[in-house]
Amino acid sequence: MDKLLLAGLFSFIPLLSWVLTYYFANKQKQLHLYKNHWVTYYDDFLFIVFNFFAVLSITNINQTIVLIVVCLSAIFSFFAHRMWFLNYDKEKETQFMYSTKKKKVMPAGYVHFIFTVFEMGVAFSFLIFSQLGVYFYLAIALIFIFFIFGLIGSRKIHGHIARSDWIFYAICILIILAKIIISIRN
Repeated sequence: MDKLLLAGLFSFIPLLSWVLTYYFANKQKQLHLYKNHWVTYYDDFLFIVFNFFAVLSITNINQTIVLIVVCLSAIFSFFAHRMWFLNYDKEKETQFMYSTKKKKVMPAGYVHFIFTVFEMGVAFSFLIFSQLGVYFYLAIALIFIFFIFGLIGSRKIHGHIARSDWIFYAICILIILAKIIISIRN
């Protein structure tokens, strides 16, 4: 498949996720909560452009490693969201994704989970298979913008920046720096 077309298709996924989450949150009469959830309502739009540059910067793909990456992304996403749901169980801002009253994931939560698995798979594949270059550094810049807005969103949602968000972003930054250092040495 043409790389430019694939980049375009991957760029469409965050928009599809946003539309579906909007639809389900509205259907649940919790659209106001979705609009207040900074990261999922605004910040995820950065992935439209990130996915485009990430796909263009990837050179050689090993299908077995991609399958492993997707599986690890699903596991990581499941445990990360489970931790967030358990730690922020009493917060009304996440009710459009997880109902604390019913103790179940809502349709918007399933959409978000699938999107997160997909996006983590893209991000991990990007870090494994990409070559340093203009597209790589543009994608990295977008990741850092995502981190900044994510921290702002965490403060807006929780009233402070959650420790789990600091840890998540710190680990991601260390992985990015390791990728750059390893790539420069090779």
